[in-house]
Amino acid sequence: MDPQINCRIFALPAELRNQIYRQVLVEDQITMTPEGAAPLTPPPTLLQTCRRIREEAASIYFEENTFAFYVTSLDVCRVTEWADLSEQHAQANQILAFVSQPNWANLLHWLELFYKDECAGFEEPDADRLEQHPEGAIVHHAFTMVGQLKEEPGMTWEKVRQLLESVHVCIKSAKASSSVWT
Repeated sequence: MDPQINCRIFALPAELRNQIYRQVLVEDQITMTPEGAAPLTPPPTLLQTCRRIREEAASIYFEENTFAFYVTSLDVCRVTEWADLSEQHAQANQILAFVSQPNWANLLHWLELFYKDECAGFEEPDADRLEQHPEGAIVHHAFTMVGQLKEEPGMTWEKVRQLLESVHVCIKSAKASSSVWT
């Protein structure tokens, strides 16, 4: 006998179960574990109780919440790790909050993912959030540049990377007194 058949929640109409799931699963914003901390914030316990509840409630959790990631030094590896867990993770509403100094190698990695359409759910950072970061304009313009270049016929990632490295030299020259963008 299937133990889920005796679970009383399944005797309720689907509309009531969805209301219960929303009360338990939907928050204003879910802050994911910051970069460098392990592991990523796990899904709520309710989604781990049984397959049927997970199938019914996961879409509510992923579609009706906003997931906030604190991105240190423009390192989006943890965000990509989370988005790669499932299609639902990749399509969830995500906010990236940028903290600390930017890192050129991390930005190049992110731009490469963007160029190759491999950064599901967080393609280009939100321009409004970038404006709050002291180096946000550079990041925003780098994404704009790569977005335009990837539409050009024959433009490979290697060519784009070479152009970006030229821009990097200019940025370092302009900010010679700063250790930012090393």
